[in-house]
Amino acid sequence: MYESPVIEHSKFTTTLTDGLGTLTALTICDGNMNEKCHRYTGIRFAKPPVGQMRWRRPQPLPQGYDYSGDYSSFRTICPQPFYNNRGGKPNPDFKYDEDCLFLNIWVPASEPPSEGWPVLYFIHGGWLQVGNPLHYRQCDPQDLQAEDCFEKFILVSPGYRLNIFGFLACKELLDEDEKNSNFGFWDQRLGLEWVYQHISKLGGNSDNITVGGVSAGSYSSIFQIAYELNHPEANQIIKKVLLLSNGLAIQPKSVAECEEQYQEVLETFDIDSTLPGARQLEALRDIPFKTISDKILDLNLHTFRGVTDNDMVSPNMLRDIVDGTFGNKARVKGTSFIIGEVINEHAIYSNTNPPKSTLDLFNQINNYYPKPVTKALLDLYPDLPKADSEEEHLANLKFLYGKIISDGQVYASSRVLVNSLIQGSVPADKINRYQIAFRGSYFDKYEPPEILVPHAGDMGLWFYNYVDGILPEERPIYHSWLKPYCQWLKDGRMDWGSTNPLQMRFLNSDGSIEVKPDSNWEWGLKVGNVLATASGLSV
Repeated sequence: MYESPVIEHSKFTTTLTDGLGTLTALTICDGNMNEKCHRYTGIRFAKPPVGQMRWRRPQPLPQGYDYSGDYSSFRTICPQPFYNNRGGKPNPDFKYDEDCLFLNIWVPASEPPSEGWPVLYFIHGGWLQVGNPLHYRQCDPQDLQAEDCFEKFILVSPGYRLNIFGFLACKELLDEDEKNSNFGFWDQRLGLEWVYQHISKLGGNSDNITVGGVSAGSYSSIFQIAYELNHPEANQIIKKVLLLSNGLAIQPKSVAECEEQYQEVLETFDIDSTLPGARQLEALRDIPFKTISDKILDLNLHTFRGVTDNDMVSPNMLRDIVDGTFGNKARVKGTSFIIGEVINEHAIYSNTNPPKSTLDLFNQINNYYPKPVTKALLDLYPDLPKADSEEEHLANLKFLYGKIISDGQVYASSRVLVNSLIQGSVPADKINRYQIAFRGSYFDKYEPPEILVPHAGDMGLWFYNYVDGILPEERPIYHSWLKPYCQWLKDGRMDWGSTNPLQMRFLNSDGSIEVKPDSNWEWGLKVGNVLATASGLSV
């Protein structure tokens, strides 16, 4: 369910920005016309990835590009399928187009500190299949930036290519260009490079950039920090990493493992698979983007994810995490982390592409993981209980599916990552873990109370969406949670309360905060070990 953003009062602010041009922002104000923040939406950071640029790495804009323009309205977002199994309907305000590589930037309206504002580069979630960087409603940061008791920061949210547009993988693309894979990850990286080069012109500190995200945005952030850890010759941009509800517990598929999916794409769009590879790609590039996005969910293998490409995704990515190499490199780099989850991750996963039968359970898990990993996961979990009806059987299937995916994507993968940091001797004050069970009252209009706090149900907390219905009596809870987090964004110092990485900071359902041991640690590592072993690693 989407609702339009709440903007009580606003005005246009036009400034001549040295090195960028004359930019018009939407300045968001409170009821007394006090300025909260300047919102720049739709700043282009790459050439449009259309036509022959479909399924190629993003290309930077030329040096000296004039960014002059009106940035008071949102631009387009990547075409995507609509998952209607959870109710709701598409937002009519959203405009879809392959030309979607834009940055949305929120800058505090007050005077920046001498060193510039800290910067959070926040990558949106959505399974790498759907989503957008618009920060509609629940994620609107206007009050977070206006609140006096928080340390303020600049928020940057990049658009990137999703689903088949961002992650189609096949031998034919590599034959065309060995760099033709993981387009969505490279979009994120190019946007980050733009921020590093230009954010000081908007009052930001390019030496204090945190990269983070929720769900697939968290997953993406792991690849972005790993890229820097594995490429010391690249710009070392990322100082801190914010991982909200996702991790990495399997090595991404090889291009060869994606061949079955590619052949299904050719069949779906009536392209002769005996044609030379270049002709196949030419035919695919001629298909209108809407025709493609409308047919994604007709595919059996409908989920397109990152692949091992020996560049953004190292073939040793999982091994480095499991054996502590990742953690050791993070210690040397001095990277600080926030890593955590919500109390009921399972709820959303079980309702997104749920299995329609026992046979389909394997297929839906295989959309996330390679076949050997899928088989190992199904062997790990208990058999389904005996059901008295087909309806009960399908409910049991959904529950098991949600449990397996939420463990693999969040609960196990995050603990495997924390274990890597521990093995790499990362200092305890740089490993800040959490779990959220508190549910703000505003959330009732999005999900029923019995769903508790589901996957991504904590976004209103992290972005302090007072405009979306935070009650006055709830504000102290939000403040207590956010104050150390905003301090961490500012200078890396964290008054989190934990003393070792096996502890988590809990925001309980009643709003109280306590630090206690992680009771799911052993199970998380057990699942992680099964995933690693099935991926060919000895653990």
